[in-house]
Amino acid sequence: MAHFATEFQALDSLRVALALEQRLQAEERSLDVFLQINTSGESSKYGLPPEGAAAFVKVLPVCSALRVRG
Repeated sequence: MAHFATEFQALDSLRVALALEQRLQAEERSLDVFLQINTSGESSKYGLPPEGAAAFVKVLPVCSALRVRG
């Protein structure tokens, strides 16, 4: 996926961010990413809880190949 994608629109975990970072670093490229936020709080839906989004964004600079766009 990292080889062909121009953006990733559902980033919601550090595990996924680190996996993407590893692939992108190997390919010497970067990727625009958009966070997925679960604003409804429904357990059947994916995404970060709104109150966890700011903390998540603060740890993402360790993933230099990921460019948070929204």
